[in-house]
Amino acid sequence: MKSQSKITISRCHDAALIDSVSAELEPYLTWDQANKLPKGADILSLPECIVVSVCVDGVVRGLGVLNGSEVHTLFLPSLRGKLAIEAGKKGLAWFFEHTKHNEITSYAFSHRPEVVVFAKLCGMEETHIDDPGFTYDGNPIKRHNFKIERQ
Repeated sequence: MKSQSKITISRCHDAALIDSVSAELEPYLTWDQANKLPKGADILSLPECIVVSVCVDGVVRGLGVLNGSEVHTLFLPSLRGKLAIEAGKKGLAWFFEHTKHNEITSYAFSHRPEVVVFAKLCGMEETHIDDPGFTYDGNPIKRHNFKIERQ
């Protein structure tokens, strides 16, 4: 019988680690009007931004970023499926435990339907869909907005 993987969430102040994860994921996290992710040092300099590392069995498999009350994940390809959902839920719980936010929001774009599903499976409620006027490979994309409340 396979033992269960251990997921740990901890505060991250390592700009180089953020840059490394971002570089690997950047092609998946951009659209025509935003073709670069911010640098790790710039993210860490934001006054309301908290970055956490997501480790599975002691190995960094991704990051969670909370800027104000808006959260986003940067999970490497090695963190997918049920394990990613568990990590997403643990990350949300960590942010609620370490902040005073009563609600955390997020969004996902329609050209990444797996991210829309992921947000819902992590317990986020879709609040509305809007048209920000963005495109991906020249095609219009919609923005799915989410929220989750402190339990």
